[in-house]
Amino acid sequence: MASYILSNENRVYTAAEAVFGEVAPVTAQGAVPLVRLQVQERDREPKRRDKTGSRSFGGYGTGLRRVTAFQLDTYHTGVEVPGQEPACGALVGSAFGGPVKVYNGGTLASAPSGSTIEFSGAHGLSVGQGVVSGSEIRFVAAVPDSTRVVLNAPFAGGGGVATGGTWSCSPGAWLPSASVFDYWSPVSAVQRILRGATVDRFEAEINGDYHEFRFRGFAAELLDSISFVPGQGGLSSFPQEPTGRRTPLLVPGHLGQVWLGISPARAYTITGAKVVVENAIDPRDREYGATYREPLFPASGV
Repeated sequence: MASYILSNENRVYTAAEAVFGEVAPVTAQGAVPLVRLQVQERDREPKRRDKTGSRSFGGYGTGLRRVTAFQLDTYHTGVEVPGQEPACGALVGSAFGGPVKVYNGGTLASAPSGSTIEFSGAHGLSVGQGVVSGSEIRFVAAVPDSTRVVLNAPFAGGGGVATGGTWSCSPGAWLPSASVFDYWSPVSAVQRILRGATVDRFEAEINGDYHEFRFRGFAAELLDSISFVPGQGGLSSFPQEPTGRRTPLLVPGHLGQVWLGISPARAYTITGAKVVVENAIDPRDREYGATYREPLFPASGV
């Protein structure tokens, strides 16, 4: 019979790893609004075809490889600190492969007129990044020069003389890994860390309440504060939960419109939508010489 911990004293943090499997530093800015975190570990059971002379199964022996899978359900959070990606940015980057690009906003030389907008200084935007003006968001379709960009569609309300901050992510050739920290109260409870977490399936559900994110994938190993041994995940000691924890700012999922096409672009009202990214990764957990899952691709991204 399964047993569950009936408690709301649970916090989750994420952080992007510089090296696969080496636990990244945990910070208060990495706290995500937790809906559910599930982790499943199982042994990779090899096939045995030898005859033992009995119908009783003799077992697999010791030293089996472990396969660690996880699912994290959370809400979409905004950029709370200028210049920093949102708390879930590490997992979003692992799902898409490309870097998370943060735009802090800028001042326009004049109110938007048409699809081309001009800034009073260098904008630093690239194709595909989002631009917010008022309550509307558009995406950069072209960059003529350092002060002008061409949007995928004009702002319907004309917009103001300033743009707000956004964050964007695009597909890449290599899936980076992340560390997921699972902390409980009291401090004497078992604390856990997923190292080498890589997202295989990402779901973004749009509705009228909040935008919901779901990350599913594999991890190299599940560490816990009870059985932790110095050296695991590149750590000398099990990291403590950051101080100054705050409640992440959620992005309201009000009903809006979506632009389809480029020329001409048309707006359609959204009542509900789901965006799914499937990476179809095949963990390298059968290779000789490793007791845990190796990275999906070499560090060079080839």
